[in-house]
Amino acid sequence: MTIENDAQLIICKDAGLEGKLNLYTKKEVNIKDNARVNVNTLDPTRLSCAILKKKFELTEDGQLCAALHAFDGELKVKDAAQFYGTFVGKKAKLEDGGFWHVDKGISGTVTTIGTGFNLSVITGRGYRWVETDN
Repeated sequence: MTIENDAQLIICKDAGLEGKLNLYTKKEVNIKDNARVNVNTLDPTRLSCAILKKKFELTEDGQLCAALHAFDGELKVKDAAQFYGTFVGKKAKLEDGGFWHVDKGISGTVTTIGTGFNLSVITGRGYRWVETDN
């Protein structure tokens, strides 16, 4: 699945409605070319995405706010793309100016991990984050 070319996926929060979307796919997910997915609320609990043995890739200024689950897969954020939320998976990579803003336990507190540095391996709650050598 690819979302690109300034496309926007907006999960509504109007008139007291609390919209949510659960997305399940066997295909790779690509968000690129200035596409925006669920960044209108910056609430990753509104969008949950699950993918098996593939990857989520954000490139070319794409933005995504979600709770991602790629149990045997990976998250790659590069080329000034931005990810807001949480990730459960085998591997995560930040490359070439990608940003990862971590929601600490979906508490509403967002911390930017950053861009273009080597995290090596951070382990917490059984998750493992790995970044490429930059």
